[in-house]
Amino acid sequence: MEDGIAKQIEVANEEINFQSEIRADMSGMLEEYTCFDEKLETSEPKSSTVWNGRKVDIMLDRPSAKIHYIEKFITQAECDAIQAEVKDDLEDATVADGQGGSELDESRKAKQAGIEVDWEMEKEGDLIARLSRRVYDYTNYVLPFNINEEGQEDLMSIQYFGRGKDDESPDRYQPHCDGDCNGRTFR
Repeated sequence: MEDGIAKQIEVANEEINFQSEIRADMSGMLEEYTCFDEKLETSEPKSSTVWNGRKVDIMLDRPSAKIHYIEKFITQAECDAIQAEVKDDLEDATVADGQGGSELDESRKAKQAGIEVDWEMEKEGDLIARLSRRVYDYTNYVLPFNINEEGQEDLMSIQYFGRGKDDESPDRYQPHCDGDCNGRTFR
């Protein structure tokens, strides 16, 4: 009986790995297509709404995945403040390694830097704290959580370079796995 179960587990793991490889291959093909077809139109939103005076186009709205485009979410001054904050701290982006650390991965090529938000300066109008509050407010608006800043990760700046048509290995953010990557539903 033990041999039979072990064989079934082995076959199931092979199928999970096979499907994972197919998803990675398909995403690469789709990315190449969508990034290099300059005539490809952007998808139409499924719906639109308004949040705090900003138009929100809802491109995808599933329980486990949401893509919302919020017009004028960040001001130029807020963007400049983030650029200034991270200019000396950018390093190669990583993914979680499943053991509590991080590692480099070809699926995620970019530069990143964490920004520790000075929440004490929010009342004084600190641009980064103001933007971060907006992120929490919108997140809580669309999700059934009551997330606050306490205990959360820093704000993250991710910057992409080298997106020219002739780049052999452009920066990209492809599907990747953070943590235990066995094909099962995320825990």
